[in-house]
Amino acid sequence: MKRLTALIAALALLLCGCSSAPDIRDVGELYRKAGEVAAQAQVAVMAGDAVMSYAIDYRWTAQEARVSITAPEALAGITAKLSSTGGQAVIEYEGTSAETLLPGIPGYTPVDALNGVLADLRGNLPQTQGSAEWDGLACLLATYTSQTDGTELEKHIWLEQESGAVRHCEFFVDGQMFMAMDIVSLSIF
Repeated sequence: MKRLTALIAALALLLCGCSSAPDIRDVGELYRKAGEVAAQAQVAVMAGDAVMSYAIDYRWTAQEARVSITAPEALAGITAKLSSTGGQAVIEYEGTSAETLLPGIPGYTPVDALNGVLADLRGNLPQTQGSAEWDGLACLLATYTSQTDGTELEKHIWLEQESGAVRHCEFFVDGQMFMAMDIVSLSIF
């Protein structure tokens, strides 16, 4: 009788779906319903032995996204106005431009990386998803892949399980990671 009770309890746990991992469709809905998203992020770009680090402030609305570089100091104050759905950036700073050492692939530069991540979450299902941990937080790990002009692109996005907030992203071109982004703070309105 004890074995039968234990078997029924084990089956009940399995059938109840007691996993704490959120469904990626729920996370997508969270970002689709957002009227505004504000974030601060640290971005590291790897190019050979060189590592370029940026700090950015990001604000997205349905009409546009704005990204301001806050570090390094030499670039602080440069602001890019982006289409809320991606595309070309309009730099808003007299005579100054930011060299990123990156190809011009939308969603794969320090200025528009977070915009591209949010566009993926709002509009696409990832190719793979699963549970993972990032910096001690239980997360959902979503991987998006695509191809542009024969170039293989991949994004790994860690989303906090409880809130769905983006916490960390890694960007790959042709299998090589070239950029990582840590989200320091994120607010969804």
